[in-house]
Amino acid sequence: MLRPHSSLNPRPYRDRHKRSAGFLHRIPQHESVLKQLKLTQQLTQQLQPELQAIAERLQQLGTDSLGIGIAVRNSMSSYSAWKQLNWEQVYPKTKIKVSLHIKVKDYGQIES
Repeated sequence: MLRPHSSLNPRPYRDRHKRSAGFLHRIPQHESVLKQLKLTQQLTQQLQPELQAIAERLQQLGTDSLGIGIAVRNSMSSYSAWKQLNWEQVYPKTKIKVSLHIKVKDYGQIES
């Protein structure tokens, strides 16, 4: 997939990244790094399949809510090449792989 073109990112990339922020409360900062890594792994393992299922469901519905078409269009050499692609027919057949990387900014208290 492609990361969209913007004024801060003048070149399209082969990965599509979406950022999201959230808060986890009650995880003490003095807890071991091992517990923090375990928590991050658990979050990734739980959320990855859910986000993959959402992306596949959007694809089944023919809805490009993630903006993948915009990223593909911006990566193409010309608008006429985009028009020839016929995204409405290509999108449902496109393989989408969700890759999740979680970075917890601050930890509160981890309860076992």
